[in-house]
Amino acid sequence: MTFSIQAWKDWFDEDAPEEALLPDSYGNSLDTFRKLLLVRSWCPDRMIPMAKMYVAEALGKEVSRVWQEFGRCERTVHCLFWGRG
Repeated sequence: MTFSIQAWKDWFDEDAPEEALLPDSYGNSLDTFRKLLLVRSWCPDRMIPMAKMYVAEALGKEVSRVWQEFGRCERTVHCLFWGRG
């Protein structure tokens, strides 16, 4: 696998890197959760949009729609845990 510094810089400089294809064939090899981790580590300001994409894929469009109703002012990341009762 080749590594292109310029391709990664171009991806990082995108307005919405979470929507752009990842360089160096990573777009084909990373699932949405791993892409979420990558976006979180490189572009923390894009975490919320990427988290919304992950929630929509993992839990379905209905949960994503409910999340949209929270609005842009509430920066809330919901975590679901299997708890002990």
